[in-house]
Amino acid sequence: MYLKGRVWKEKKFWLVECPALQAMTQGRSRKEALAMLADWIRAILDRPDFQLDITARGRSSDEVLVRVHDPRPIVALMIERNRHACGLTLQQIADRVGIKGRAAIKQYETGKHDPGFTQAQKLFRALGYDIQIDLIPIQKRVG
Repeated sequence: MYLKGRVWKEKKFWLVECPALQAMTQGRSRKEALAMLADWIRAILDRPDFQLDITARGRSSDEVLVRVHDPRPIVALMIERNRHACGLTLQQIADRVGIKGRAAIKQYETGKHDPGFTQAQKLFRALGYDIQIDLIPIQKRVG
């Protein structure tokens, strides 16, 4: 799973953001800013060993790709952070999705239950977002 972001220089610092996670951080260099985003993700998940790769596309591009090896905690984080950014309660999201009670939403936000694609789509629509899918060929390793 990949998340898109961007990196750019502003005055003496490099800034990097990942809108899907409502995340932004900075560094003194482009490389440090990307490392700070990786550290931020691991810290917010409280998983220092969480597997992810962050790459910036080329020197002239500001596009960043965050590749996560286990999407469940990232989807949970996306649900939680975007719900907070929208100022909605667990119950309000449950009502919008058509779920009785807020417990199921909390289970999705903590990563205890995987919402599956259809339910994730309903959750993100309730938050005012849609899901865009790009299929990216997996590069096979030789040897």
